[in-house]
Amino acid sequence: RGRREFIPLPPGSQLKDQDFSHASVAGEVAENVSLSASNFSHSRFTGMVFRRVRIHGSQLSACVFDDCVFQSCFFSGADFAHSHFRACRMSDVSFEGCDLSHMRLEGCALAACTLAETSLAGAWLLKTRLDSLALRTSSLAGGRIMECALARIGFARCDLSGLLLEKSVCRELELSSCTLAHARMLGCECLDLG
Repeated sequence: RGRREFIPLPPGSQLKDQDFSHASVAGEVAENVSLSASNFSHSRFTGMVFRRVRIHGSQLSACVFDDCVFQSCFFSGADFAHSHFRACRMSDVSFEGCDLSHMRLEGCALAACTLAETSLAGAWLLKTRLDSLALRTSSLAGGRIMECALARIGFARCDLSGLLLEKSVCRELELSSCTLAHARMLGCECLDLG
């Protein structure tokens, strides 16, 4: 199968059951697009803008996202397991029932995002800024957060067991209803933890 250099995503398009796996796409804008039951696994996206994109029940596992922007997107039942996000920015993005396990976020910025019933088990976050996030009934079990800035994060009924939070700045974290067994904080600056 050859590598696809372009994915046809005109504004307002609705695609279902498409196979875009192993694509390599750069500099495109996907806006007001709805995708369901499609396969993007093992693809590379560079300098892409995803604006008001809805993805349901699709495969995005083992993808690489370099310097991409996600604005007002909604992902439900999507599989991002083992994907790598580098220097990406996300704002007003919702993940519901998604698999983000073993995902890697490096040098990213997330603001005003929601993660509900989503697995981030074993995920690595490195040099990433997280601001005003709501995590509900989600898991970061066995994950690692290193050299990050976390502010105004609500962890409602989340599993943080075995999480390693290292050399990070934490402000206004709500942890009261979480599972924290074997979670560790090393060399962190923490203010207003609840």
